[in-house]
Amino acid sequence: DMQFYYLSVTHTDRGRVGLLGHYRVEAQTMDLEWCFSRDGIAWERPKRQAWLRRGAPGEPDSYAIYAPNSLVHRDGKWWLFYTGANHAHNHKQTHGEPASRVMAACCDSIWA
Repeated sequence: DMQFYYLSVTHTDRGRVGLLGHYRVEAQTMDLEWCFSRDGIAWERPKRQAWLRRGAPGEPDSYAIYAPNSLVHRDGKWWLFYTGANHAHNHKQTHGEPASRVMAACCDSIWA
């Protein structure tokens, strides 16, 4: 039921940090998970759960979170500008009028 859909990579001095998109076929949802690599070949998924939780039904990111190409490091924080969608991946279900929005999240550290 789960498919890995994309891997966005941010290069850092400590290695690579990945934003792994995983798609639940039956539920038609897209989630985002952290992963890490020292060399870009071998990757670790230490938490194996969504890093950024989708919103509740009716919120702009209730069905899907799509990551950008990389994170942005600015003023000591790591920023994620992502696309949130309130509709199923196949567009057959929605929480309200179908829409996608650019949204933002930030954290102090990207290392789990």
